[in-house]
Parts: sequence; structure tokens; C-alpha cells
Amino acid sequence: MQAIGDREIKDLVNLPEMIDEEKIAIVRIASSILPAAYISSSPLFPPIAALSVKLSIEYGNTLASAACYVWYSHIVCDLLKDTETGVEFAQLAIQLTSKPDAKAFRAEVLDIGGFGII
Repeated sequence: MQAIGDREIKDLVNLPEMIDEEKIAIVRIASSILPAAYISSSPLFPPIAALSVKLSIEYGNTLASAACYVWYSHIVCDLLKDTETGVEFAQLAIQLTSKPDAKAFRAEVLDIGGFGII
């Protein structure tokens, strides 16, 4: 993903908090529809996950970013066949849910990350 630039995936945990309300809403909506898009094998699943990750990288992390990173890890592993990078995105998602205010996304991230990635 070009949005990362020279940074390492693990360093994305230190991104600032997203403050743009419109971008926050987009990432939250994306995180809420990604499970259904995945289960239904929707062709929209990869672009929605990629968009939410791109917005998180460009504008900062929000609580919902963790869910988007873990869903994106599925794309990287399954479609791009890059297991190492996929695992790094799943680990990033798990790190983000270790924050006290991220409890709402912890179960989803651990379930998705543990089910298919780590």
C-alpha cells in the first residue's frame, strides 16, 4: 500500500487520532459493513477495506480503524498472498484494541485476527 510510504506497519499504531468528522464517519461505516461484505463475498469488500485503511493512514487512527486493519489483513493474506504483511496488519489491529477505549472493537479484532490470520 503506497499510503504507508517508508513507515513500517507496526509504526502505524503511533498515528495521531483522527479528527476529521467526515473521515471518522466513513471509517465507522466501513467497519460496520465489512463483516457483511466479507460473509456475502461482495466484490465491494476489498475496496471498502482498502479505503478505510488508507483514510486511517492519511488522517490518523480512530477506534474503528482496528477493525478495518484486521479485515484488510484478510485481503492481504487471501487475495494478495502476502502472509507476512497480513499478519503485521492483524497485529497492528490487536495493538490498537489494547487501549482502554477500544473495548467495543476488541472482540471483533481478536475473533477475525485469530480466526483467519494469526
